Amino acid sequence: MNEELEFIFNTRHSSDYNADFYTRVANAVANDLERERAAEETGELEEDDPFEDEDDDNDVDYIPNENDASDVENDLVIEPNIEPDTDQDEDLFNSQKVSTDIFRFLRSYKS
Repeated sequence: MNEELEFIFNTRHSSDYNADFYTRVANAVANDLERERAAEETGELEEDDPFEDEDDDNDVDYIPNENDASDVENDLVIEPNIEPDTDQDEDLFNSQKVSTDIFRFLRSYKS
């Protein structure tokens, strides 16, 4: 197996894969928030963003739904469904909890 395929195989079958995924998502969100904040400070926000015009009916990706939650403030909560049985599971559980705390912090940071 070549090195690239071996890396992909090991990554997908690693117990730390979920924690790594949440860490990468949290980093991406943090970077996006930082870029947005910097753009606000310098006045470089895009004025042509079709999703910022508050007219959701004209957006291509918007599908109206009677249960639409786009106007509702919800807390993003990511909790594991199982309790840890072993030390390895406990490490994964703790890393997911840290990722959840990061998401909550980032959400409050944006507000």
